[in-house]
Amino acid sequence: MRTAGRTRQLARLLLAACLIALACGCEYARRVLGTDCRYLLTSFDALALPGETATVKVRVQEGTLLRDRAHVLVQFWDRDRCLGMTLTDHEGYAAIPFKPPAPGDYAFMATVAPGWLQGTPPPPAQVLVACREAAAPLAVIDLDKTIVASDTRTVLEGNPAPMPQSVEVLNRLARQYTIVYLTHRVDYIAPKTKVWLYEHGFPPGPLLAATIRESLGDSGFFKSARLGPLRQKLSGRGFGVGDKPSDAAAYHGSGLQPFLLLSVDPRAGARDLRKLANSLDALPDETQVVTGWHQIEDVLSGCASYPKLQAQTDLHQRAAAMDHHAVTPPRKASADGASATLGASCYESK
Repeated sequence: MRTAGRTRQLARLLLAACLIALACGCEYARRVLGTDCRYLLTSFDALALPGETATVKVRVQEGTLLRDRAHVLVQFWDRDRCLGMTLTDHEGYAAIPFKPPAPGDYAFMATVAPGWLQGTPPPPAQVLVACREAAAPLAVIDLDKTIVASDTRTVLEGNPAPMPQSVEVLNRLARQYTIVYLTHRVDYIAPKTKVWLYEHGFPPGPLLAATIRESLGDSGFFKSARLGPLRQKLSGRGFGVGDKPSDAAAYHGSGLQPFLLLSVDPRAGARDLRKLANSLDALPDETQVVTGWHQIEDVLSGCASYPKLQAQTDLHQRAAAMDHHAVTPPRKASADGASATLGASCYESK
């Protein structure tokens, strides 16, 4: 799989669509960026250890090329209480310090003060500060083709569906793990991404997205770079889920149990399946190669294992079966219709 090139292509498509959205009018901008046609207020989530001061930060931008808006007054709210206010700097950023009093999730709202922008201001933006003990278990979750089941166009313009069982499984896992969403998506679409996560019922967790420069680079390099500081804070056990071998390598390199959520094109032929199987050679040996979220839960509960060799064997067997059926007339199924399926949940066998 040419994952690096495909990732850079997706990043460029996302960036191009964001810019086209603002240039082509309000309605398209609303669909792609989730904002009105003039202003964008982007928030940046954070993690902190007890006693550590976190930064509550947003960015104000405007216009067809998202120009940074300096000297705009931004207010930060904890429900009805104003935590503080500050002017945006020359890059459009506004930030205030916050020291969490105890471990927990602290959600704040940032708003542009009335009268500081012409026309309709951007909608308020939520900033999440997650305070955890250093040993807190960690779950790092990718977005596209991991919890978002869609193609690029649907991500940009529509309301993509979640991956089957991802919402239910992640909500159960959130009882034990701190959820962090780490995505190579450009941060311009973070406001829309946060709305999507909330509306589909995913558990709360900091969203860490890429800058424009990072989004044009390699996804694996970006994730490794972000995981470094994250693991310096939260150094306990944990796992990471993604759809690319570079995701698995980044998770493994930071001491997390890597999961590769394998997606097989239903149109794939025997040659494609063999190519996919061979591409798994690059995965760390510790990688669990799964085809659904129930299998991730199975592995974490200790009742199943899906090593990469098992996935490779299954793919090669499916390819061989395709070759066989290409030269052999189809046979009638057995009376009981029983078959062994790689990836059946261990809960289903009980």
